[in-house]
Amino acid sequence: MLHGLVDAFEWLRRDGDAGTWLGGHRDGYPTECPGDRLYAWVQAGAPRPDNGRDDGPDAPGIYTVRVGDSLSVIARRLDVAWLDLADLNGLRAPYTIYPGQKLRIPARPGLPPVPPYPGTGAFVLGRSHPAVEELDDQLIAREFTRHHDGNGYQPGPRFTEFTRRNVADFQRSRPELRGDPDGYPGPLTWRLLHT
Repeated sequence: MLHGLVDAFEWLRRDGDAGTWLGGHRDGYPTECPGDRLYAWVQAGAPRPDNGRDDGPDAPGIYTVRVGDSLSVIARRLDVAWLDLADLNGLRAPYTIYPGQKLRIPARPGLPPVPPYPGTGAFVLGRSHPAVEELDDQLIAREFTRHHDGNGYQPGPRFTEFTRRNVADFQRSRPELRGDPDGYPGPLTWRLLHT
């Protein structure tokens, strides 16, 4: 079910008018919906379980193609080059893949692993969280530092309006994020900043 929900979110963001914000009924109404366990998943940014990989011990480095997946979507999700993904699996133009098909995943040589997404609660205006300093380091490395207090953009644990504006600049620079550059890092913004 969680994979199905993530597929729906991605489709609505890609082909619809959905933005990046994700919440439960309790964010707008006095209710318990969607329950504590599902709400914790929502607050963590609705990550895809196991990055879409098979759980079985006999299938490390295997991705199961899901409904609506394309080669470029899978490559982006797994932080690999789509041509490498195609070559490793013997795919040639027009790169047709089918739901349920198993794809082997190429290694990401020389790239450090992407740190786990800390959840939306790490990025609240005025609040401090260790992940904000990591976010700042990535913004500085990519030179998205136009907004600052006059003393240059400095890394720190507080999520400021300057941070939000610099994140929005990064989001506008990426076609995958351009539709809703709100400046609040979601899982995709976090991953793209680290790749």
